[in-house]
Amino acid sequence: MTAGTFESAERALDYLKKTDEEHGRAKAHHQALDKVRKTVRAQCFLDAEGNVAERNARAEIDQRYKDATENWENAMADFYILDNQRTECNLQIEIYRSANSSMKRGNIA
Repeated sequence: MTAGTFESAERALDYLKKTDEEHGRAKAHHQALDKVRKTVRAQCFLDAEGNVAERNARAEIDQRYKDATENWENAMADFYILDNQRTECNLQIEIYRSANSSMKRGNIA
């Protein structure tokens, strides 16, 4: 995207509009998977035998917990990638607004 042009700001705004729902769903998904991960860990702890330290250690290495953690991490990565792309679009819009304002004041030819 060319910084500071009307077209770049328009494309950025279109992208933000198109990804509003996806962004919300991605955030909710990664937050929900965090709760699932914690629930799975608690269940692994309850299923484990031994003293508290041993049960904690067994819960942490249980495959169910590892899988839940991996799912959560992947969902979190997907959300932050989309979030960063949307942040870049917001910056493109701000660059356009700033350049447009400066041109109106005669600071940029």
